[in-house]
Formats: sequence, C-alpha cells, structure tokens
Amino acid sequence: MTDEEKRQPEGGHWSGMLAIRLLLWTLICALLGILLIGN
Repeated sequence: MTDEEKRQPEGGHWSGMLAIRLLLWTLICALLGILLIGN
C-alpha cells in the first residue's frame, strides 16, 4: 500500500465503485429505452 492509499482507505475505492455502478445503470436504462422506443 502506498501512502495515498493509507490516507483514504475506503473513500477512494468506494467512490470508484459508485461511479462504475452509476455508469452501468445509465447504460442499462439507455438500452432499455432504445429497445422500448424502437419497438
């Protein structure tokens, strides 16, 4: 572990996970919307 990782043990990883989850949800919602509108 580097010094920066020790300074924010949970915060950095958690915010990254949240960002990834938000991106996944927006992609899924966009695909569903396109499918519904397309049909």
